[in-house]
Amino acid sequence: MKKQVPVSNAFLPDSGSAKTSKTNNECHIQREDIENEQRMSHSALDELKKHLSEQKFQAVLAEQDKLQDKLQDKQLKAVRQAIATFMPGYSDLQVRRKPQLHMSINKNGEALDTAQLSQGEKSLLALVGDIARRLAMMNPKLDDPLAGEGIVLIDEVDMHLHPKWQRSLVGNITKTFPNCQFVLTTHSPLVISDPQNILCYMMDNGELTKLPNLYGQDANQVLLDVMDTDVRNETVQDELDNILDLIQDGELNQAENKVAQLSKSISPDNIELMKMRLLLRKVAVTHEKDQ
Repeated sequence: MKKQVPVSNAFLPDSGSAKTSKTNNECHIQREDIENEQRMSHSALDELKKHLSEQKFQAVLAEQDKLQDKLQDKQLKAVRQAIATFMPGYSDLQVRRKPQLHMSINKNGEALDTAQLSQGEKSLLALVGDIARRLAMMNPKLDDPLAGEGIVLIDEVDMHLHPKWQRSLVGNITKTFPNCQFVLTTHSPLVISDPQNILCYMMDNGELTKLPNLYGQDANQVLLDVMDTDVRNETVQDELDNILDLIQDGELNQAENKVAQLSKSISPDNIELMKMRLLLRKVAVTHEKDQ
C-alpha cells in the first residue's frame, strides 16, 4: 500500500476560510508576478512587430506561446486546471491591476471580480485552489500534480452551497483529485445520498455508527431516517395528517373545509394538498357508487 501524505486540513467557511482565501490570493499574486516576469512584454512584442514581416512575427508569437507553456508556474497551472475540472464554466483565474488590484475569473464567458461571486462559489474556489496548490507543492516531480496522493479533512463541506453544488460535490472533488482520500462532515442529505461507493457514518454523542448504503435515496427519506428531521413544517404536517384522518373516517365535508383553510396559508399547488384533493374526489365517487 502506498503511503498517503496529509494534504490539507480545510475548515470552511468559518473564520478560517477568510484567512485561507487571503493566503491563497497573496500566493497567487506573488507567483503570477514571477510568471509574468518571464514572459516577453507587450511593448517588446510591439517593437519586434515594427521590424519583422508578418510571417516572421507570427512565428515569434508561436515560439512565445510554447515558451510560456514551459515557463508556466506549476502551482498556478494546477489551480487553474483544478478549477476548470471541478467547476465547469469557470476558467482563467488571474490577477487584475486595473481599475484596482483584484482577482478575476471567467464565468460562462463573462469576466468577473471574484468578490462578485456568491459565498458558496468563493468557498469552493478557495477549497479547490488550496488543495491543488498544496498537491503541486508536495509533488514537484509529477507531470500532473492533481494526481498526487493525500488525505483531506473538510468540516461542514455543504456550508453556503446551493443544493445543486451539494449534490455534485463529492463526484466533482473525487474526479478533480482522484488519488486523494476525503473525510467530510455534513448536515446535507444531498451530499451523502448522491455519490456512490462512499462510507457514511453518523456521529451521536461522540459515538460513530456506520450507515447503510444511501446511494439514490430520496433526500426527504434521508432527513427522516438518518437525520431524524421532519421533511416539512410540523404545523403543516399535522394539518395534512388531520385531513387524511377525516377522509379515512368518511368526514368528507370537514376534510374539504380543512383543505380550503390550509390552501389559504400554503401554496394551492402544494403537491400534498393536491393529493388530498384527488383523494377526496376518489372517495366521494366511491361513496356515490355505493349509494
